[in-house]
Amino acid sequence: MKHPIPVLLSFVVLALVSSSANAVAWSIIDLGSAHNANTMALNDNGWVVMGNKVLNPNGSGGYTTTQLFNAQGNDHNFALYDINNSNTVVGIDRNSGSVQGFVWTDGSRTNLPTVPNLYNYPVAEAKGINDSGQVVGNAGDTAAIWSPNGSGYGVTPLGWYWEGTSFGSGDGVSINNNGFGLMATVYNTYRPGYTNGLGLGITIMGDGLVGQPVGLAINDQYAVAGYGTYNCSGYGCNSPFIWTSGNNVAF
Repeated sequence: MKHPIPVLLSFVVLALVSSSANAVAWSIIDLGSAHNANTMALNDNGWVVMGNKVLNPNGSGGYTTTQLFNAQGNDHNFALYDINNSNTVVGIDRNSGSVQGFVWTDGSRTNLPTVPNLYNYPVAEAKGINDSGQVVGNAGDTAAIWSPNGSGYGVTPLGWYWEGTSFGSGDGVSINNNGFGLMATVYNTYRPGYTNGLGLGITIMGDGLVGQPVGLAINDQYAVAGYGTYNCSGYGCNSPFIWTSGNNVAF
């Protein structure tokens, strides 16, 4: 299960820890400016993925770095998105003749089944993985879950179909260890929610505005971190939130 660190949520994390910051002794490990941190995730073993690199704690306060590459042997249009507590990594290779999601473990890469999008282009985007090895992301034009089946992975698109193509249900962005996935919409006519159809509901901003909820991460207690988007004087603005038990907590 992912522990994402997107820039968008950086001030959410700071707000969550601010009340207890004085009671916690924090230390900082500099990972170096040479690392690309456009995508980043951390597991409970202290392993880190960022960009195309897997950083494994080496026991002496540092990290052993393993670089992964695309089908052409470089890191162009290639990124790692998540790592679970078995140190299994998921990512996306956009240089392999398709948008190809994959699972990497013990030095071996396994490509995930693709689904054709509206233009018949094969797509599999892997964004999150839980400790059971279930992967969530986008297949074709819809959120999807890939599940290990003994011989590889089976894919389950979560959207509806139009002319044989799944369409309109956005992107799977996170999955918890109970197999509960979180979808973020990419179309304004669809609300983000969970794989069983349970949505986050409307988000009421502090000034009374109603916002469109966008979830980015979910934990095993079904708490969701994300933001609400709303119109502010003709511009698109957002406010970060934590949703717990159907209630919004704003920061």
